[in-house]
Amino acid sequence: MSQTLLALVALLITMQISLVNQRSILNARVTMVDNEIETIATGAALDILDYIGSKPFDEATATGFVSNVDDLTPLPFTTGGLYEQAEDIDDFNEIQPYIYVSDYEDMGFTVEIEVHYVDEDDITQVSNTPTFSKEVVLTVSHPSLEQPITLNRVYSYP
Repeated sequence: MSQTLLALVALLITMQISLVNQRSILNARVTMVDNEIETIATGAALDILDYIGSKPFDEATATGFVSNVDDLTPLPFTTGGLYEQAEDIDDFNEIQPYIYVSDYEDMGFTVEIEVHYVDEDDITQVSNTPTFSKEVVLTVSHPSLEQPITLNRVYSYP
C-alpha cells in the first residue's frame, strides 16, 4: 500500500513539474510573439515617417524656396484629411485613422498622426507660430499590442 501511495505522489510531482515546464514554454512563446508584433509595428511607424519625410516641408516650399516663416502654412493645420491625399508634411496632421497593412496577413495597424511646429532652438518645445521645423508624432496601435507604439521625428527646412 505504501508503495502505491509513493508511486502516486511521484506521479503527481512529475505532472506538476511537467505543467510548470509547459507553462514556462508557453509564456516564452507569448513573449516572443509580443516582441515580434512590436518590432513589426515599429517598422511600420518608421516606414510611414520615411514616407512623410519624402513629402515637401510645406505647401509654400513645394513650388520654390522660402526664406520667410510668414510664408509657411499658418496655424492651426487642417485636420481630417486622407493619408493618400497628403501633399506636404502638415497635411498629415490628424488625418482620418489610417490602416497600415504590413506584409503579414491580418497585421493591419491603425495609425494616428499629429504635426506641430517646434522651436528651432529647442525642438522639444511646441511653437505657436510657424518655424522652419515641424515635429511629426506618430502612434501605431493594434489589438495585439499591450500599448500603442509612439514615435516622433522632427523635419527641418531647408
